[in-house]
Amino acid sequence: MPMSIGGFSHLAPRLAIGFPRAFSLLSCIPHNPAPAALLPRRSPLSYRLPRRNRRLMRILVVEDDPDLSRALVRALDKRGYAVTPCADGVKAFQIIRQGLFDLIVLDLNIPGEDGLHLLQRMRNNGIEAPVLILTARSSIGDRIAGLNAGGDDYLSKPFDLDELEARIKALSRRFRGLEEKELRCGGLRLDSESG
Repeated sequence: MPMSIGGFSHLAPRLAIGFPRAFSLLSCIPHNPAPAALLPRRSPLSYRLPRRNRRLMRILVVEDDPDLSRALVRALDKRGYAVTPCADGVKAFQIIRQGLFDLIVLDLNIPGEDGLHLLQRMRNNGIEAPVLILTARSSIGDRIAGLNAGGDDYLSKPFDLDELEARIKALSRRFRGLEEKELRCGGLRLDSESG
């Protein structure tokens, strides 16, 4: 008996061979399914199926402490975010340049490239993704340097997960509001700021 997902029994083979459920369900429902050979291979940056068919906020956690990184990924995942860990500044910049993330949680003390330099490099390359700096550096001078380098928020370790999530939500609201000032549909463009 074929497995049925909302009446789409043709999706069952894809789910069985390990493609991300979000890819299988969201990309194949409106049209005929493509042969398996044409489907993209699973990326290490693949995301889980959005709950209730909503798009999860994608967060990159740049943290070199493996225990803290695992704890952050687990906690944010349980709270409904799609989280990808990265432990190196150079690799993080390569990933960030792809534009896949809605928010970056950045430790300043990371190997490869210091977090402050990574942040400056991002901003110099026109990468506008919001950055929440999460670090053990807690002096006023460090906070000022982080915010002046392009950080959007600064949270010192140790921290409370509820406060971290509240700051993530605040950054999300702030940046979502900036993105929605211009609406496009085909050749029609509406700029809410021009009146």
